[in-house]
Amino acid sequence: MWPLQKKKSWSYISVLWLGIIFLLLLMSTKDVDIKPPPLFPHADKVVHAGLFAIWAFCLCRASLQQFHFIKYVPVSIAVISIGVLTEILQGMTAYRTSDPWDVLADIVGGVVVLLFFRFFLKK
Repeated sequence: MWPLQKKKSWSYISVLWLGIIFLLLLMSTKDVDIKPPPLFPHADKVVHAGLFAIWAFCLCRASLQQFHFIKYVPVSIAVISIGVLTEILQGMTAYRTSDPWDVLADIVGGVVVLLFFRFFLKK
């Protein structure tokens, strides 16, 4: 059996991805020498939406794996809560700034995945 088919594998992947989100959103960028120019204004919002879309996907898969249906409210609450928390924590660092538009981008990423699961993946 492929490892992702086990009972809690998507839960583990969700926790791992959450760690990656915190690492990427809270690490200092001053140590990174390469700063590519933004492809377009506010490109970081797309990155935020992408990070949270992947996490919402993992949470939905974990929900399907454990309960055989998606618990939309807990997934939504998790995405919103972590989106707000990461921005609060970024505001508390000396090397990052908090941006309410990032929270909105996080929520949009999660909502897109939830809508995808709701309307396109019938189980």
